[in-house]
Amino acid sequence: MSKINKIYSAFFNGVSQQNAELVLDNQCREMTNCIPDIVRGIKKRPPAKLVGALLPDTNPNIAQSKIVHSYDRGEDDEEYYIMATENSSDPVRVYNKAGVEMNVTYDSATEASCKTYLSAGNLRGLTVQDRTWLYSRNKTITVDKSLTAPLSANYDRVAYYWLKRGSGDRFNPFNYAVYLDNTTFAVDPVKPSVGGTNAQNPPTGAEDSDKAAELLAAKINANSTWTCTRNGSILKIVKANGGDFSFTSWDSWGNQASEGWKESVNRITQLPQDMPFDDSYVRIAGSEGNKFTDYFVKWTGSAWEECLDPKADRGLLVDMPLRMDRISLTSGIATFYIDQIDWSPPRVGNEENNSDPSFVGRKVTDLFFYKNRLGITSDDSITLTEAANYRNFYVTTAIDTVTTDVVDLTVSTNQASNIYFAKPFNNSLYVFTKYAQYEVTNEGPFGPNTVSVESVTNYPMQTDVEPVVMNNSLYFISVSNNRQQLREYVKADNLSVQGVDLNISTPTYIDKPVTSLIADGVIGIVMCCTDSGTAYVYNYKDDGASRIQSAWSTWELFEGITPDSVEWTSLGTSVGIWMKRQGNYVYHQLFLDDKGENNRFDDTYDDTQFQIDLPYKSSVLLPDYYPQLIGTRTPLNKVLIKRVVVEGQGEFESSVYRKDYDVTYTKFHDLSLKDGDFYVNSKIGNVDITLYDDSVNDFKISSVVIEGLFQPTSKEIK
Repeated sequence: MSKINKIYSAFFNGVSQQNAELVLDNQCREMTNCIPDIVRGIKKRPPAKLVGALLPDTNPNIAQSKIVHSYDRGEDDEEYYIMATENSSDPVRVYNKAGVEMNVTYDSATEASCKTYLSAGNLRGLTVQDRTWLYSRNKTITVDKSLTAPLSANYDRVAYYWLKRGSGDRFNPFNYAVYLDNTTFAVDPVKPSVGGTNAQNPPTGAEDSDKAAELLAAKINANSTWTCTRNGSILKIVKANGGDFSFTSWDSWGNQASEGWKESVNRITQLPQDMPFDDSYVRIAGSEGNKFTDYFVKWTGSAWEECLDPKADRGLLVDMPLRMDRISLTSGIATFYIDQIDWSPPRVGNEENNSDPSFVGRKVTDLFFYKNRLGITSDDSITLTEAANYRNFYVTTAIDTVTTDVVDLTVSTNQASNIYFAKPFNNSLYVFTKYAQYEVTNEGPFGPNTVSVESVTNYPMQTDVEPVVMNNSLYFISVSNNRQQLREYVKADNLSVQGVDLNISTPTYIDKPVTSLIADGVIGIVMCCTDSGTAYVYNYKDDGASRIQSAWSTWELFEGITPDSVEWTSLGTSVGIWMKRQGNYVYHQLFLDDKGENNRFDDTYDDTQFQIDLPYKSSVLLPDYYPQLIGTRTPLNKVLIKRVVVEGQGEFESSVYRKDYDVTYTKFHDLSLKDGDFYVNSKIGNVDITLYDDSVNDFKISSVVIEGLFQPTSKEIK
């Protein structure tokens, strides 16, 4: 018999579910409650430390509540958790990272409607700078027309006649006429005759437009059916009873000396540049040679400005996201203020050229910021506000398309395309539907005429798990054949790697439903969290464009405790863990950058709210040893594993399970005494070898050597 040694370098690439011949020398079969470090080897995970508890006797809504959002103000340790209770009288609570409840106040005028909205359920949050936007996925956005009124419901029952010029010649004055409901009112001054009586007494001022307007107004007002108001050379004509009427005009200079209009003109240049009647409205209708969608203007006292269709009652957006601001901090207690946002109504055009945004009549599925715009997804649409104006979802002009205007897109496919999430990532916007992923791209400046939606990948997605962006990566959970995979988009130097399956060597590893993702790009970790206290942890490390570590392991929290649910939130390099059990919320923190100074136990409350410590078991199941002939992939089946030698620090126990005898042998080891070896004496494939520790102390494993014997052949052994 000849000796053979196999050296494993600390298993820093975590778990592999591949066949033994494909497993790398730095991978193992199982790893629990450990961190695989490419430099330091395997060590215990950080503990979950008890912060406090929210108990039903003092917080009656806790049993129905849910952590919906967390955010870090970035100063003075102000880290907050927002909890939704779905109780109409007390729908939102806020706690700091110490578990202390903060004050929540409301705008007095809108408090009732705010609470109704927040208690609708399925509440989520988005924090930008120091403002948090709260939105319910259960509320349908509508337009409430009872909150507005038309600018001028009867603007089309007013006629204007502008005598632009007079002849300037008293012997040849212009004639002017208006036709009101087929009744003619005219200024037809008698021309003076040469040498006659009229030559000495011509119609004074008839050649002047102001005088002609005066004369014409007098004729109109002589008829009680009409009311005519004159200011300079412009007449404003209405029917005395306020009714509608027909109107045309005429002048003797080929209709070049006057302009008359009721409701509309073809060109804005037809209107006077000094209009004496404020709040005058006109529709610019265009002409055969200048076709465009109608738009509307209003005289503001100094200029004609584009405005909304005066007869339209467009209403205001309601059941929209609310805002929450941290307005003060006194003795460690912050006060948060919740109120409605004054969403801008449409201010120009009509429903044809300035329609309501696509989300009206739908429910918000996601809220995001992108390119200095607030965005809303709903069903298959993506709608972004006017640039730098987060309250406006309507166009700012109906005359032209402006780059800064609102962007409203639709994802059009031959399958279900309801959008669940939209994530800004690497100067693009990635959109997630149930069966596919899309990228919002733009040619030139981002605006309504430059954007498009393009399909990038087609992975079925777990729609209740929000994707996360961290550094140059975007992570999400896909589902295929009832298997969950963590996928990653990576972009660097214009080279796109999309939808990489990070479970390629662990296809069935994530065997509990993932409820949330937590990522930290500094440490290089992605946590696939479940509501049972289990987290499937992906550790990675990149060297430029190369990934030199890609390691899976499992963290099991609160061993011996059965929670009703566990909620995970992220704040910097710490993880907030809220365990709900028997109507209590017990709050913990887990510091991902923990250096190992603390004892290794999760602490929490038992059923009587007595604090207990729960040491957790950290373990590594060694890979199946697979020696091969050099130059071939022929395995050596008749290999006897004699001994295992472990290098590292601290204490651990070894467990050798002999499948043939159904017997387990264990041994305690103290690596400070160079006691890291144990005998196996079993053939390969017939034994499971586990290294573990369930004490409160830390341990590290830097390398493992398996020593064996085999029947030699003529070939060297690898």
